[in-house]
Amino acid sequence: MEYFVYIIINLLLFGVFVAVGKSIEYHPKKNFWRLYTPVIVAYTLILGIRYNRGADYKHYQDVFNWNLDADKKLFTFLNDLLKVIGIDDIGIFFVYSFIFICLSGFLIKEYRNFAKWLLPMFLAANIYFNEWFISQGLGLSFVLLFCAFLFNTEINVKKKVYLCVLSALCAFSIHSGNLFNLFIVTVLYFVYDKPFDWRICIILYLFSSYYFQYHTDFTLINQMLVYINGLDSRMDEYIKRGDDWFSNYAIHDDYYRKGFFKTLQTLGECSFFYFANMAFKSKNVFLCLEKRRCLILLFNMFVIGSILGQMFFAVEILKRMASSFYLVWCFPLAYVVRVVNFNKLSVSLKILYCFMFWFGYEYLKYIFYRIDGVYTFLWDKVG
Repeated sequence: MEYFVYIIINLLLFGVFVAVGKSIEYHPKKNFWRLYTPVIVAYTLILGIRYNRGADYKHYQDVFNWNLDADKKLFTFLNDLLKVIGIDDIGIFFVYSFIFICLSGFLIKEYRNFAKWLLPMFLAANIYFNEWFISQGLGLSFVLLFCAFLFNTEINVKKKVYLCVLSALCAFSIHSGNLFNLFIVTVLYFVYDKPFDWRICIILYLFSSYYFQYHTDFTLINQMLVYINGLDSRMDEYIKRGDDWFSNYAIHDDYYRKGFFKTLQTLGECSFFYFANMAFKSKNVFLCLEKRRCLILLFNMFVIGSILGQMFFAVEILKRMASSFYLVWCFPLAYVVRVVNFNKLSVSLKILYCFMFWFGYEYLKYIFYRIDGVYTFLWDKVG
């Protein structure tokens, strides 16, 4: 029964994102936030009422109750504030979900032209990550906010700098891993404003996925992590929990063990490299230069996350860092679907295009076949 209730509730959530996405795109002159409100409410409630789903759930209840992770200054301050106003270790997940979906809305708002594709893709890309890596996901919402301010043409330079610095400090104060994200975003913004060439992307991806991943001795990297562990007590916790995530979950995931799913992923992501380049070269009138630059940056972030994720697949901490880059695929992919005319493609390109449906695989697995086997909500809590 838990399983079917879980499926129905998540399909309803997906339906809300689809309906709101269409409404936002088809009514460009209406207030975005008014149209976006059902998404905020539905996401907050449904993510909030989950119970014990994801490896981080119990951990962050302990963080909240016992003031752990004190070096995450903003996260600790938020938890202390929630205690003062009477929020308990169940209510915190409503708050975390609310903050994430609200802050993400600032970047989504910039691309309301193709919101009917972007909103459901955004849900598919991020919901799993936010269940499993709570503070990192919360910090990621500030990284998205940073991007929204960075490319905003309606605010003056002084205000833009202030808002970007504030967003960056918040992202870092919630999860230190976001420093790497912010660094890459800033470097790409100032140094490289073109999409990575699809040919180079595919070569590096295939090398990382089919050679580097299997023929590299990660002993040195592990020794470095052990050394860092000696400097930072939190690293030991990450390593121990990383062992749990891999040994108990990922190793049982068919996608990680069977060549068929790995091949689908390769075709899907390499197809995306190609069609993203095609989309960015096309002429369109519904995006200003800065918004287009932001999409290119998000695509390049995805490419980096995709390649590093394959390269360091066996090193959990590095793979987690790469995942936060990978998750932004929803923005450029929605743009690709909006711009590339499927009917005008050759037969071979149509086949290649269809492989991009790979990006829905993780979400379908999230709904129908969770690798942790947990489908519970608050009403399923015992005791």
